Amino acid sequence: MEQISKELIIRTKKSLFIIIIVPLILAAVGYFVQINTTPRVNYEANAKIELGFYDDYKMNEANKVASLLNNYDFLMGLFPDSESEEIKILKKDLEVMVEGETRLQIKLKGDSDLEARESLQELVAAFMSFDKELFDKKYTVLKENVSQLAQEEVNETSKVEKQRFLYEIQNDLLTIYPAQLAEPVSVNEYKTEEFSTKKRTVLGGLIGITVVFSYIVIPVLFRKEND
Repeated sequence: MEQISKELIIRTKKSLFIIIIVPLILAAVGYFVQINTTPRVNYEANAKIELGFYDDYKMNEANKVASLLNNYDFLMGLFPDSESEEIKILKKDLEVMVEGETRLQIKLKGDSDLEARESLQELVAAFMSFDKELFDKKYTVLKENVSQLAQEEVNETSKVEKQRFLYEIQNDLLTIYPAQLAEPVSVNEYKTEEFSTKKRTVLGGLIGITVVFSYIVIPVLFRKEND
């Protein structure tokens, strides 16, 4: 092993010019050689949602909602008429980013501007409808509590306590709200080339390094095996 290392060092020193020039030449070839490729166009729809506030930690906290939107069963619940494969594709193309305690950015890829836009609009609408349904239930319960408490007869000593409860519930009715669309759906277009100038240059350099490595190492190893 020690002898091989010495031979490799000697061969490397003798081939120093080749070690430097070959990767540079092939990198330059990659840079200047033009390859006719059709740029690939990618579409990504974006929207931002400000979550509601109605005492439901699963629907009012961004981290929790992000986990829900990345969950297959939750997505299936939003789109009960969709096929399993459609939900899997939606989940794969979907990206949910937490931007704050109560704000989410939702991104969805598509094969066209229209597909990306409509798919995300459907997802946002389904989520907002689901959220509004939960909010309405909470609001209805509070309204009923106010009505029942207002009609409840109490003695003189309990009137102050009753008024305090009424005030707290009525205040809750004024402060709770459902999720809102913070930024409407928009679509960004990205163009990528499979063999861009940068990629061709890097690939040429890597090929050059591989050639140099083979030139130095393989003869030494073969000679050792023959011995």
